[in-house]
Amino acid sequence: MKQTRRIVLALLAAAIGLLPAGFPAHAASPKSGKLVPGSTVTWSGGPLNGAAQGRHNELCNDGVNCDDFMLDIEIPRTFAKPLVHLKLTFDDPNDMRILLYPPGATSAPGSSLLINYQGYSDEAKLNSPKNGEWRIRISCNECVNATYTVTAKVEVPPFPTEPKGIFDWRTVTLPGDAEGEPNIWASGDRRLYVNAPASGDNGAGVAWRSDDDGKTWKRIDGVDSVQPQLTGDTDLAVAPDDGTVYFANLSYDAFTNWVYASNDHGDTWTGPAPAGTDSDRQWLAAGPNGVVYMAYHDSSQMWIWRSDDHGKTFLKASDFNLASDSWSKTMCGNHMTRPLIDPHDPNLIYLLYSTSDLAGCAIANPAGEDHYLKEIWVAKSSDGGTTWTQKQIYSSNHTTDHNLSAATMDRAGNIYMAFAEAGAVERLKGFESGSFVDGAPEADAEVAAESEKEGDLSTHVRLLVSTDKGETWSKPLLVDGLRDHHSNVFATIAAGDAGHVALAWYTSKASSFDDGDAKWSVAFASTSDATAPAPHFVQSRVSPAYVHEGSICQSGLACTVSGYDRNLLDFMGIAITPDGMANVIYNNDTSGAVLAEFGRQIAGPSAKTSPTTVKPKPVVQGRHDRRPLPATGVGSDFGFAALMFALALLGRRFLRAPR
Repeated sequence: MKQTRRIVLALLAAAIGLLPAGFPAHAASPKSGKLVPGSTVTWSGGPLNGAAQGRHNELCNDGVNCDDFMLDIEIPRTFAKPLVHLKLTFDDPNDMRILLYPPGATSAPGSSLLINYQGYSDEAKLNSPKNGEWRIRISCNECVNATYTVTAKVEVPPFPTEPKGIFDWRTVTLPGDAEGEPNIWASGDRRLYVNAPASGDNGAGVAWRSDDDGKTWKRIDGVDSVQPQLTGDTDLAVAPDDGTVYFANLSYDAFTNWVYASNDHGDTWTGPAPAGTDSDRQWLAAGPNGVVYMAYHDSSQMWIWRSDDHGKTFLKASDFNLASDSWSKTMCGNHMTRPLIDPHDPNLIYLLYSTSDLAGCAIANPAGEDHYLKEIWVAKSSDGGTTWTQKQIYSSNHTTDHNLSAATMDRAGNIYMAFAEAGAVERLKGFESGSFVDGAPEADAEVAAESEKEGDLSTHVRLLVSTDKGETWSKPLLVDGLRDHHSNVFATIAAGDAGHVALAWYTSKASSFDDGDAKWSVAFASTSDATAPAPHFVQSRVSPAYVHEGSICQSGLACTVSGYDRNLLDFMGIAITPDGMANVIYNNDTSGAVLAEFGRQIAGPSAKTSPTTVKPKPVVQGRHDRRPLPATGVGSDFGFAALMFALALLGRRFLRAPR
């Protein structure tokens, strides 16, 4: 009976092959698609008819006994051991199979590059497949009017760790003591700057500079010498066009923000200029053409000031959220990130901040473990900070700032916010494309088991992404992937080219950041597809050993009441140099003193598609103002006079020379 069926099918296939060219053929629908981490590609085909030409069925009459689909696979090379899974479902009881042709392979009979899944196979798995366009062929051996569907997706093993040999780090301790929360900035000429409050020098602010990718550091003394002040907070920023360095010190003198400026890489400074009083946690943002912004808050409100003359004078631009829906919630507490200046429009500015919710406003400000901040907002200005619009982009059932959140923009103008959110990973279980994703359909048993050990004070690093100028945002994606590290705080972030993002934070196996026995190291993660639906992060470790033992208090000044450890203060920093390498600044207090420690990525993927390899030129001592002189007026007259004077001196020397 089966032999008769095969004969009938063979005759049917032969008859179909003799049909006129105008007879309608069927093909895969759609005919092609692109597969990236986090996406699923699905296509359908048929009806197919025919008997196989041998078991390998390499002879294909497209649309009759087989269909071809072109699948473009694009997986970043930092993706740890990717697996492409193809699943075939069909409605015929007989045999259909998947035939795969890698990029560059021919689909002609006898092709040695053919990957043949035969028999009654309904799936194919490709381990670490080559990127490029694959021909996916679905063929039938014995089928009549058979239809089918194929789904393809990228999978990874749960809990990816750093692939051996991808990342490497060089670490160095900066000279002199410093208090916690160091910040780092990379200039366009590959110089690195670090700032921090100083534990010595009467508590004034301090800065460092490196001209050799962080191998050696020069402590910049005298940044505060014009008007030395006991500091509360410090910050630093570098202008993108002329390299002007700005330094801000929150003085205890009426909590005034004093801003200094240097145009010789920090060798000398001008100022200070006052930029607001009654403030806390100021942030600088330097734009082109001498524009610099100062944003700050207190326990209830937030402001932004602007300078148009390289920081010589500042005027208040706005009480930027005074009339917004978030205003009443900021009265119950708030944290803010550094202002972000759009790389393509210097008048387009963003500022992300966290607030309490209405329920939290009914709770007294805690003197214990945490700030009660549960909502995240974005403020946007298109006129240089004068007027603003506000939008809530996330609301959590748990607290969202551990401690200060961080934001950045890539060179394409995509916006990113990193924060550490409290709560057990039980609600985050499931693993997709290298990151935890809320509501993932399949839970990993090990993740579920680990989540039972976590409590409300367990914290994990999350990422929010906007690719449309802050109008819409991704759901918060989990970045950290080590299943036995339950505490992750002080998330910081930097970006390079489109989709290239790097983050760093302190991580510990302790179930709570208030654990007095916790041991903390510095973690790092990077991705080249941050704008994908589910980015994949590869995680590494920056610090060669533990950098802190004990709790890391998350309630700011209330830590003095709670008695928890606040040696590291409230944040750490990360920057990407023009060569695309990550540079992380953090604290190490294991020796007793609080030291600033620096980690430089010396191997691994670059965050720039066209990295700059030229190193900075040596600083020429004494040349303090490198801004070009005007073409007319005093500057040009002075230049001409100087030239004439030099020629006169040269002439006198020539006339007096012995003959």
